[in-house]
Amino acid sequence: MPRAAEYFAQAANAGDAEARYNYGVMRLTGQDGNPPDPAAAHGHFENAAAQEFAPALNGLGIGHMGKGNGMSTGKERDFVKAAQYFRRAARKNSADGHYNLGALYKDGQGMPKNVPAAMMHFVIAAMLGQHRAQWMLGDT
Repeated sequence: MPRAAEYFAQAANAGDAEARYNYGVMRLTGQDGNPPDPAAAHGHFENAAAQEFAPALNGLGIGHMGKGNGMSTGKERDFVKAAQYFRRAARKNSADGHYNLGALYKDGQGMPKNVPAAMMHFVIAAMLGQHRAQWMLGDT
């Protein structure tokens, strides 16, 4: 794993968004052979998100929700900011982006509650293969 982290770091430094995200995940979990470093991981996720890399956008959105992915911003939950990241991911045709955005619409977090919009995002997510959306819609 540390060798893989070296390659990801090199590709990240060369500007590759997926490598930035992957190296961020390795820093978040300590898979690079060093102690986990959520702050460093957050920076790598931000760099990948600046390139509109959907998994990084989703990770940052989840962090703003205060969920247990280790990417918590350390501040109060910010569902408006989370929705902004999920919306960007959904625009990139991300199944997780659509699912997460649908969940916020369903619960009225970060935006007014809108069940039809939630269902639309859940359907798109399910069609893109998102298993939680498929389960919610009863399509297993």
